[in-house]
Amino acid sequence: AHSRATDAKGARQSTVKVPVLSLRTIIGALPASVELWFLKTDVQGHDFAAVKGAGDMLRRVQWMKNEVQIQRQQAYEGVDNDFCDDFWPYLTNLGFDLVELASDSGRTLTAGNEGGRAYCAKHAQSNATRHGTGSHAATDAYWVRRDGPRWHPPALGVIGSNGMPSDESLHIAPFARYWGNKADGTHDGDHGDELLTTTALSMRHSSKMQDSVA
Repeated sequence: AHSRATDAKGARQSTVKVPVLSLRTIIGALPASVELWFLKTDVQGHDFAAVKGAGDMLRRVQWMKNEVQIQRQQAYEGVDNDFCDDFWPYLTNLGFDLVELASDSGRTLTAGNEGGRAYCAKHAQSNATRHGTGSHAATDAYWVRRDGPRWHPPALGVIGSNGMPSDESLHIAPFARYWGNKADGTHDGDHGDELLTTTALSMRHSSKMQDSVA
């Protein structure tokens, strides 16, 4: 639905209402037999709201990547999306382990649960309040379900638009590093690209969901 109005300065504004589905609703609509291989959120600062709203449904997800804010800076005004204040306590309590916290340029800020705990303890000492806006505050957190992934993580070229490799391929190296360093042998072997029963979910800027069956 469209609506038009003018602001206090007389400028015309247009509002478009679109239907919205929660992440919990989306996951809940998928049959229990569908394995949720990978979930990515990038919803303009509302990632934590989406993740928290999904609740225990997230336990169906094996690998996850979220856009987060760090050091209590806000990339988007008026939202709570901080790695240490919001994501770290919630997801570790829910049963996820931190793979890596990495900047947009790919620089590793910290890795693993011990690294995440130390990172947040260090920045908690600053007692800073949430402040500022700007894209520089946004980075990515990578997670893995603690009870052990059944399949390898997203690989280069697996996630792409219309089956073609996209820029996303450049931003999943932390998963590859984690998998390469994994030596306990708990996964079910290397299935290569033959992930015929897994589903990747991606929530992008407009909260659109893109499904791709590998």
